[in-house]
Amino acid sequence: MATIVEKSSRRNRIQFSVGDELYLKYEANQNRAKRLRAILDYSRDFEKWLATQVEHASSELSKLEQKRAQAAIDKSVASFSDLTEEAQDGDA
Repeated sequence: MATIVEKSSRRNRIQFSVGDELYLKYEANQNRAKRLRAILDYSRDFEKWLATQVEHASSELSKLEQKRAQAAIDKSVASFSDLTEEAQDGDA
């Protein structure tokens, strides 16, 4: 009788593109591994590299958010200054 086994959940996937030369090398290695009945698993190294890239991107995005927030504050302060100057000019 067949045994029913619950399928383990797959991990999340990310798709990316590489240049032709790198892809051809990757594909050649995959084919060699297949002929040897082996599997090339890049996940640990890739996850470590991606984690570093994600942290760097997060840091850069935080800097950009702060810069834009400050620019918005500066703009609103400048607008308020213009309004108070116009009000003072109107009093003169």
